[in-house]
Amino acid sequence: MNPGGVATGLQRNFTTQQKESLDAAEAAGVFAYKTVQQGAATSIVAAVAPEFARTGGHYLDDAREAYTVPNDAELAQHPHGVKEWALDPAAAERLWVVSLELIRA
Repeated sequence: MNPGGVATGLQRNFTTQQKESLDAAEAAGVFAYKTVQQGAATSIVAAVAPEFARTGGHYLDDAREAYTVPNDAELAQHPHGVKEWALDPAAAERLWVVSLELIRA
């Protein structure tokens, strides 16, 4: 799930380069920070939308399901896309197994 760029206190930990990059994108009109409420909308959709109630493997972006793009695609050209590898069920299973192992330690 990607709620987008949400204006919170976390930005204080950005590097100068990250801040400058986002400032430039904002000035060019290709990026805008969301309010906390706007950012929370994607989590709410993920939690209550009936189309996601009985299935997994969805990637939500900006309160809707993202469209799939090839692994070599430039995400700057697909701001609401998700790369194929991120939806790989085998990789998800492996991540789940590793995560369980880490929290059992």
